[in-house]
Formats: sequence, structure tokens, C-alpha cells
Amino acid sequence: MVRTAAVFGTATIVAVVVISLLFFEISGGNTLVCSIRRSLILGRPLLAIEAPIAGSQVPPGGLGVLVSFDSGDRVASATFRALLNDRDVTNLFTVGTNGAAGTIYPLRDGANRLRVEVFGRGLWSRRLLEDAAEVGFRARAAGLLDRG
Repeated sequence: MVRTAAVFGTATIVAVVVISLLFFEISGGNTLVCSIRRSLILGRPLLAIEAPIAGSQVPPGGLGVLVSFDSGDRVASATFRALLNDRDVTNLFTVGTNGAAGTIYPLRDGANRLRVEVFGRGLWSRRLLEDAAEVGFRARAAGLLDRG
């Protein structure tokens, strides 16, 4: 009887955890749940934004961007795409097998958001999966002498 109660209690806890995870997934996703799921399916991130640093304040005009790809043959570098404030700026980048670099412009005064995307192979299948990274930064307004 005691053993049955212990098994029932454990099963109840597991069920509550699973239902909670499903609820978070359906309701827009908890960042932790999405991160765990992504790590299990994809493994290491396929790409990372090395520069600019999230939350940094950058000068007006163009901004140098450096994106690194995961080592090995997991990344399909030809699928690289970059978006600055939801505008496609992929053509401003030089893409190689180990990453991408470029200067993006024009930056709008204040908050800017850069999103980079690439497809690559996950841990458990040879199917291509999308991975993305985002960084937010602020461009300071051009001073009186900086304006053309």
C-alpha cells in the first residue's frame, strides 16, 4: 500500500511537470523551456554574434558586425541571412565557412536590433534546422558636427 502511494505520488509529480511544460509551450513559450528544447534538438548554437555587444551604445553611421559559425560541417553558410530592424541587409556581409562579417548601415537613432539566421544540421538528424541570434544596441544621435 505504501509502495503504491509512493509510485502514485511520483507519477503525479511527473504529470504536473509535463503538463506545465506543455502549457508554457502553448502559451507562447517560456524562455527556459524553449532553450532546453532547442539544445536537445540542435545541440550547440550554429552561430553567435561576436560584435556588436548586446546593450552597447554605438556611434552614428555604419557599424562593424562579426558573426561566428559553429566549427565543423554542421552549418550551411550559404543560407546566412541578416536583418537590421527587420530590413534584409544580407548583401552587406561577406560570408565564409567560419562566419560572416560586414558593416551595416544606416542605423536609426536610438534602439536598433540585429538578427542573424542560418540553417544547419542538428544533433539527431541530417535535416537542416534554422538557428538565429539577436542583439539589441543603441546608436547615439549624430552630433551637430557629425551631420553631413
